Amino acid sequence: MKRFLDVLLSLLAIIFLSPLMLIISLIISCDDGLPVIFRQDRVGKGDELFKIKKFRTMKNGAPNLSTADFEQSDEFITRSGKFLRRTSLDELPQLFNVLAGDMSFIGPRPLIPEESHIRELRREYGVYSVRPGLTGWAQVNGRDCLSDEEKAEYDRLMRDARVEAGQIVKAAAENAEARATQLIQSAQQEAAGIKEKAYAEIDREKKKTVNEIKDNISGMVVALAEKVVEKEINAGDQQALIDQFIKEMGESA
Repeated sequence: MKRFLDVLLSLLAIIFLSPLMLIISLIISCDDGLPVIFRQDRVGKGDELFKIKKFRTMKNGAPNLSTADFEQSDEFITRSGKFLRRTSLDELPQLFNVLAGDMSFIGPRPLIPEESHIRELRREYGVYSVRPGLTGWAQVNGRDCLSDEEKAEYDRLMRDARVEAGQIVKAAAENAEARATQLIQSAQQEAAGIKEKAYAEIDREKKKTVNEIKDNISGMVVALAEKVVEKEINAGDQQALIDQFIKEMGESA
């Protein structure tokens, strides 16, 4: 679910912010030439490297160091770069990293491989079990003003929170699935009961109809027999029948 949201939101953000990113690209190009996008190796999920994308804020030829490792970082930052860093607009191209699956919206900020101390702390704390993010708990609570130990501790707290959240979501999904299964089974049982009752009602109606047909046929047969007898008597010699009847009565006497 989280990955689905990352893809959906990053795609919508790229579409919505594309005019702004085009304007920033033109400003950087006019200020310090090309390239506009800065690509750098960063440490991602599983302690594996990936290429992060940012708007270039350092002058061409600047050392590949983190901001905190520069003695005089201002002399390497372009005029447009100072504004982009202050407003964090230089991070916008990382939306493409989120879309590609290298990063997430929320997570520990990805390190450059040369930051060996905090990288080792993150390994120790299991931070690399989650994707790095556009922003994290350490960035909210001090960013470059924190020590490596403090950053790693904030990263660990975020990792724990994400793991717990994932477990809660998983448990909720399992409960929902179990509840849905129970409702389906209950509905199936109820449907089976209704079906059985319907078949029983159909059988009763069949028997009732058959009995009614039998009764109707019996009545028709009796009526037909009566009509036949009546017709034969009317058609015969009624006087002969009477004489025969008197004769039989006399003989019996």
